[in-house]
Amino acid sequence: IVGPPFEGSGENNTDGKVRTWKNLFLTDKITRGVFSFLIEHKNGSLPKVDRYEPSMINNLDHIVMTTSDPDGFINTYKGIYKIKLALDKYVKSLKSRVLFFRLNQTTLEVVVTEKRNTTQDSLWGLAWGVDSIKETRNRLINEGIKVSPIKKGVKENTLVATVKSNTHDVPTLLIEHL
Repeated sequence: IVGPPFEGSGENNTDGKVRTWKNLFLTDKITRGVFSFLIEHKNGSLPKVDRYEPSMINNLDHIVMTTSDPDGFINTYKGIYKIKLALDKYVKSLKSRVLFFRLNQTTLEVVVTEKRNTTQDSLWGLAWGVDSIKETRNRLINEGIKVSPIKKGVKENTLVATVKSNTHDVPTLLIEHL
């Protein structure tokens, strides 16, 4: 189901330090149609950020995917990948069943759709965590990126804004947890 691992490397533009890793690309059969690969870091590391400025994006808060086969999705992500299924509930505002998986500090939010009859899932969007959505939005706008006005998020005690440009057609959200 998987091919041979590929060696990879990268050089830091600032200090010239080299990192090496192995990539293992997974087939559509095991990923349910979502392009995926695993990385094993071999040598070196990414530079650590000592302190995030309030206008910086500081984490991948959640990934949003869609599926029309929730049981198959659960069997793959919980059963094969061993990712914790934290919540399975109907969300009124989305008028849909939503699965919430947790992996470290990131949530995988899976919206169940009935629009298609397939076992192929799809990536719908990314949500990036920020300390100050106001400062992040202002910084991005000053850099020429289009960002929607800030509004209350679906999740209680959150503020969100949608990045409208420079996303390569990936729906992108900024989220601040209050």
